[in-house]
Amino acid sequence: MRAAALGLLLGMFVFGHGGAALAQQAGGFTVDVPDVDNFVTIGVAGLPDYIGSDDYTVGIGPAGLVKPWGNDRYIRLVATELGVNILNQCNWSFGPVFNYRFPRDDVEDSAVDDFDDVDAALEAGAFVGYSWISDEDPRHRLSVSLQGLQDVSGTHEGFLATASARYFVPVAGR
Repeated sequence: MRAAALGLLLGMFVFGHGGAALAQQAGGFTVDVPDVDNFVTIGVAGLPDYIGSDDYTVGIGPAGLVKPWGNDRYIRLVATELGVNILNQCNWSFGPVFNYRFPRDDVEDSAVDDFDDVDAALEAGAFVGYSWISDEDPRHRLSVSLQGLQDVSGTHEGFLATASARYFVPVAGR
């Protein structure tokens, strides 16, 4: 439910005020709701059976951002990924990240199905990011980030590093 997901967002419910901005990035989807400290949303997306697959499955997943300390620190959940920003700084973000990676087994492509099945994995790592935020409109921003995840379940024993850059520009007034 992550990296190669094509963002077909069919439905979303935001508890709070304002609208959510979703953007696809190398490591998945990120959710940002300017001027809203806490929200929960549910999204529906078309997801490939595995990275590079032509076969898609419809999936539903949660997303949310909670700032329990009332400042720039947050806990963020996007589908299977949970991250915690431990920095109280509006431009920098850094902290631990955890991910559940779904298994790959009985797939429709016979060549891929000949490979060994891939069990579900638990991954842990860290992320760091920086955002240049416009003084005139905080919705106008450029963000860059790095994330590293290591398999901690012994399933694939691999490491995944992602780098991303996102540019947000408002298309309408508030």
